[in-house]
Amino acid sequence: MTAQSTHNEWTEGPSSLVTGIVGYEFDSQILGDRLAITVATPLFYETMTEPLPALYVLEGGTTVIGYSRLLGALSAGHFPQTLVVGVGYILAPGSMARRNRNLTPTVASFPPWVPEGAVDTSFGLGGGPQFLRSLIEEVIPGIEARYRVHPTDRTLIGVSLSGLFGLYVLFHQPEAFARYLLVSPAIWWDNAICFSYEQAWAEQHTDLPSRVFCAVGELEEVPDRQWPPNMMTEEAMYQARMVSNVQELIGRLGSRGYASLTLESVVFPDEHHLTVFPAALSRGLLRLFTGNDEH
Repeated sequence: MTAQSTHNEWTEGPSSLVTGIVGYEFDSQILGDRLAITVATPLFYETMTEPLPALYVLEGGTTVIGYSRLLGALSAGHFPQTLVVGVGYILAPGSMARRNRNLTPTVASFPPWVPEGAVDTSFGLGGGPQFLRSLIEEVIPGIEARYRVHPTDRTLIGVSLSGLFGLYVLFHQPEAFARYLLVSPAIWWDNAICFSYEQAWAEQHTDLPSRVFCAVGELEEVPDRQWPPNMMTEEAMYQARMVSNVQELIGRLGSRGYASLTLESVVFPDEHHLTVFPAALSRGLLRLFTGNDEH
């Protein structure tokens, strides 16, 4: 896939106090909105000549920057140096509403078990297709014009709603990214429409050339052990089916016999929705890039 740029004006913001991290503000013509792009180069990037794999992170960018740099610097070449690209929003009123719009793939309502007022939907919902277009046609070309990155070696990292968005990408334009690291994806969205996406792909294709690592915390479906306490009602945890949905989706994918699909999932014991990401990131990066978690 060749990404096409429709807009190339990026405004560079103040550099981070941490070496090699630069922030940009980018006005997306496709979204009609301003994105905040954070780019972290690996240590000693200036001395490197080979193009780097790029990690596109929709949430949790700071954690990914720190851990990927650690692996790249101290693994004695067993993990590649990577460029980390965080894609988010200017911290201002409405930033969560923009997130909720852009990461949901369909125009639907949050289910009744989500407490009223718990999510900001003032910008609407169902902007996932436009957000994907912006990534492919605007953000990725902007990165490739500014940094030495491999033209196809891209990884998409998402958690919760951005994990849902990652599944939308996987079943609609999987070639956009070579690897997918998806943590606690909100498969419950729109009556679990992800299962329909998976079925439609299987009916129309005989292969799915991707590397996928999907993880969830064991305690995301155990009401009496949730953290923080009383974060969700027992009914909400039952309806969300965070663990069961992941297991069902991975089971379906595994049964298809796709020759070019590398697939792994982990249910991390003693982890919650708010705590599973670091463990999943550590295991997922190693498995996606080395196929080995023994280091």
